[in-house]
Amino acid sequence: MEEKTLKQREEKMREMELLYREVLNDNKEMSAFLRAFMKMKQRKTELANFYHGEWLEDSEVLANQSEIHFEITNQDSIYEALTDQYFSVIKILKQCAIYIDSD
Repeated sequence: MEEKTLKQREEKMREMELLYREVLNDNKEMSAFLRAFMKMKQRKTELANFYHGEWLEDSEVLANQSEIHFEITNQDSIYEALTDQYFSVIKILKQCAIYIDSD
């Protein structure tokens, strides 16, 4: 194997220094994402509980007595939003598994 020059070593160290700083920034972004993800989970849980609980009765009453239209009175809207989020989390989990297993 050919011996590296001082200049080559310095250049490689510069490249790795930049990567190091990017990884530090990535760590901050992952922490921010995790905080946001926990809030997403809380919102999803609250909406799912409403959907599986009082949503049907409330929707029927509003359909018969209110002039205000709510997008979520359409059963598919909540179901599709929750399902989309579920499949997004599956994609995230798959990428996390690949990430963990990569080194």
